[in-house]
Amino acid sequence: MGRPKKTLIDPVRKSNVIAPHLQRILWDQPPASSNKHVAGKLTLCVGLPVMLKHNDATECCITKGAEATVVSWQTAKGPEGQTVLDTLFVKLKDPPKTVKIEGLPENVVPITRHTTATCGKWAIASHGRLLVPFVLIL
Repeated sequence: MGRPKKTLIDPVRKSNVIAPHLQRILWDQPPASSNKHVAGKLTLCVGLPVMLKHNDATECCITKGAEATVVSWQTAKGPEGQTVLDTLFVKLKDPPKTVKIEGLPENVVPITRHTTATCGKWAIASHGRLLVPFVLIL
């Protein structure tokens, strides 16, 4: 059955809706201003080296720590009308086996969004974000 979920009590926040001006401030924060070092926004480019952060599909070599490069992405419209990343397509670097997903080139896999809670250093309340789980390799 598991442990019961804890209810967060925030006497300052009255709802889960963040005012648009505050949301823009949060999106503009550098990654170091969040407890999970999550950037508010990230500019992508084809060829960008990344490392996957979750074991999403181990049978397709989509595993935590797998290295890959960005080959493409799909976007969607966010709640404020902004463009948000929906699916990231990456080519796995040296996977233990060849991965072939119908409609995609060899060793190219889709990475989809996850929901995560982040809490900024200067933010009044924590907020949820839909994130595609990967980190940049510098």
